Amino acid sequence: MYLRLFKLKVKTEFASRYIDFYKNKVIQELHKVSGCQFAGLLENRTDKNRFISMTFWDNPQSAAAYEKSDLYKQLLKENESFLAESSEWNIQLSDDLNIQYEPVPQEPSVAKYSVKVQSDSYPLIPAELPELHIRILSIKIQPEKMQDLENIYKEQIIPALKNVKGCRYALLTESISEKDEVLSITVWNNRADADNYEKSGRFKTLLSKLEHTFFPLYHWKMALDAQKEGLAYTSADLSLEQYIMVAGKQFL
Repeated sequence: MYLRLFKLKVKTEFASRYIDFYKNKVIQELHKVSGCQFAGLLENRTDKNRFISMTFWDNPQSAAAYEKSDLYKQLLKENESFLAESSEWNIQLSDDLNIQYEPVPQEPSVAKYSVKVQSDSYPLIPAELPELHIRILSIKIQPEKMQDLENIYKEQIIPALKNVKGCRYALLTESISEKDEVLSITVWNNRADADNYEKSGRFKTLLSKLEHTFFPLYHWKMALDAQKEGLAYTSADLSLEQYIMVAGKQFL
């Protein structure tokens, strides 16, 4: 299975309209696309203007065919009206030689991953739980430790998460373009269950099982942070972001 994350930031006043656009247009169109298994829109928990379109595909070839299609070009065009402006400006001369400044839209980015390990509780979205909580943990690892990481995730992490209240699904992915980056994605019934998992210390315990596979710079940073309370969850080597799924559908 293949994961595609389409990341974008929309204008504050258009956030709710973008959710409606995704529900009523994007999901409906992706339902017709061969090879697309699932489409969901994730809203960042702390920045309500940041979204991720998370799609699962049968294989990379299906996703690549979609990216070359007229439909994808059309949806990209329709996305443009929602996009927030970046800090960059276009500067050009008008016909009467006056300088004009125009804000540049903040371009979406696309990240692609192969799914290495997943729990057996698929599908992601049960119809009775439309707003699930998503935790996305990004980790930089030593490439030669990938197989070790996969084994631990399959044999220890997933079985442990099955016993945590509210955890519905977990998967480990490897970046297609950055071979030292992996994502651990967990899906939760609600925000309270995800927060309780964090507060209980179980997250730290499970993370410690994987630490020996992390990129060496992470261990150096952890040594520097030893006097601080808790883990530094955001760095060049490890980051944790949390989202609410505001729209989603599995295509059977």
